[in-house]
Amino acid sequence: MNSDEISGRGATDFLAGGGEMGALMRVTDWTRTPLGPPQSWPISLRTAVGIMLSSRYAMFVWWGRHLTNLYNDAYRPFLGKKHPNASASRRGTCGGRFGA
Repeated sequence: MNSDEISGRGATDFLAGGGEMGALMRVTDWTRTPLGPPQSWPISLRTAVGIMLSSRYAMFVWWGRHLTNLYNDAYRPFLGKKHPNASASRRGTCGGRFGA
């Protein structure tokens, strides 16, 4: 089995579970974000998101040139009223002390 076959099988399985954020990520139209559809995400991003969503510890990932923001349920309290608009947003567009 080559990497193309692996990347095509269950390409969005990494979004399974994950509480509210997993559910939000599953219904997000990723084609409208710099990341594009989850099926095209690199395996390294899929792995990071899968680990993040399954963790009970507050975690976030800024990914790509635009630093697209992804985070888990445990991280939501740090965002306050910026959740859920901070999900899939570019760094600096959701404001706060982490914005650029």
